[in-house]
Amino acid sequence: MPRSPEEVQISVSSAPIAKLGSKRYYDLIGTLEVMKKVYRESIVDGFELQLQPEWDSENPPLTDTQFADWTKT
Repeated sequence: MPRSPEEVQISVSSAPIAKLGSKRYYDLIGTLEVMKKVYRESIVDGFELQLQPEWDSENPPLTDTQFADWTKT
């Protein structure tokens, strides 16, 4: 459990960060621009990016293999 504000961590995937800046979920450059702005204007002290697909019913996987795997879960 965090003991001070400096130890507080939040986890937000890239799609909501992109949306925060009115960018598309797949717009990597736009997402990075929003992240830079958040970094400059808040107490966020860094970001961690993970290579995990962010699929939902509105944005399913693009390849047949990924789509087949996605529909199994």
